[in-house]
Amino acid sequence: MKKLQKGMLLIPWLLLGLFMAAPSQSNLADNSLERARELWEMAIAAKGGREKLHQVSNLVFTGESGRSVTFWVFPDKYFHWADTRPSVFGLNVSISNYETGFGYSTSFSNPPQVKVEKDIRQHKSNRSQFFFCQMDYLLETKWLRPEALRATKSTVAGKRVDLVDVQVKWHTETYKVGVFLDEKTHLPVRIGYYGTFRPNEFYNTVNMRSYRDFGGIKLPTELSWRESSDWTHPRFEINAEYDPQFFERVPDLNAGPFQWRKAGSTAPPAPAATVEKPEPLTPAQIAQYIQQLVSPDEDVSVSARRELVSAGRQVAPALTEALKSGSVTLRFRVAVVLLEIDKENPAAMAALPGFLLDPQLERAERQNAAFGLLRNDQGITVLTELLLHPDPFVRRCVIFAFDDLTERREIPRLIEKALPALRELTRDKDEVVRKMAKEVLEQIGNNFKR
Repeated sequence: MKKLQKGMLLIPWLLLGLFMAAPSQSNLADNSLERARELWEMAIAAKGGREKLHQVSNLVFTGESGRSVTFWVFPDKYFHWADTRPSVFGLNVSISNYETGFGYSTSFSNPPQVKVEKDIRQHKSNRSQFFFCQMDYLLETKWLRPEALRATKSTVAGKRVDLVDVQVKWHTETYKVGVFLDEKTHLPVRIGYYGTFRPNEFYNTVNMRSYRDFGGIKLPTELSWRESSDWTHPRFEINAEYDPQFFERVPDLNAGPFQWRKAGSTAPPAPAATVEKPEPLTPAQIAQYIQQLVSPDEDVSVSARRELVSAGRQVAPALTEALKSGSVTLRFRVAVVLLEIDKENPAAMAALPGFLLDPQLERAERQNAAFGLLRNDQGITVLTELLLHPDPFVRRCVIFAFDDLTERREIPRLIEKALPALRELTRDKDEVVRKMAKEVLEQIGNNFKR
């Protein structure tokens, strides 16, 4: 009010009218809360309705490759199977039964190391896994009842959406979650989890699209996470038949990821798609996404990368041309996309050594360029030649890449050509390089099959 001109004070009735017409902060908050509740009900209806959602008793999530399966029996039983063999991480299997306290897990090692617990109920924090799956895929269940807080407008990948903030109490924890809803379908396109120390920022997000009907409930069949550059294509099953005794015993590591099924039961056929695949990108869209790869807004750059990778080989010619850009950052990010589309793209592979040696790039990106050279024999040969580079940072990048290479179950025979340089690096002036060279040589001694 202090900033009003003196002339305005001569017409106090006008000021009174303005005060009466302007909504109070309280009214604005009330309107936002009312809109949030309205949008939440629209989202629940779009998912299939509260009645169907509250009838869900379990959920099966099968990864795109079929080698990773997670089975949640709400509210307190969980089974996970992830087979990464022949990698060093091997087979990871875990069971959590908070009703009885029984727990079983294997380490990420090959062969796996087994741990059996008699009472896991003391590990209260681990129950968050039951919260996240219900929130991400169902929004609401008989056990999970989010409370709408406010509604605002936002954008996801450049498209306007409704953002509904909700609060959820789950056991001893309280979560604040942002649910981004498509303006037309009212289905979630993104779910974000607000951080504790930075309450207005998301520490994790999951993107979703291509919804299909699973037993009357709409679930996304394409997912991507915050830093992920591609879309995964999971399969879901709702209310699967299972043996209730399964969660009370040690699983069979040779019986596969569906050993919990009730005898005689089978998985239902995959539902038919209810949405069409996205149309091919136009030249203008491709050009826009390429430029957005270097956007200072992380959400924009990650979304652009994801869309280009999803588009596949149709964008390769434009990306290859963009490798001629004057911006080294753009060239690097274009090369990353090319390699995600084609893991040994010749043009991108040829550019990686230059990125590793270019001081204009961020150090993390130079390190990633070194890791990228591990994709084929030619790249490994280049790394071998750079082991004794005069720049200690380059030597660090290369030795970390060799550390990754020699942790693999199958180490290529080319490693023999690197042995003289690796031995010399055990006397390097840089302490990090010295220690890593010794570790790499030890791993070669343990894992390399001559």
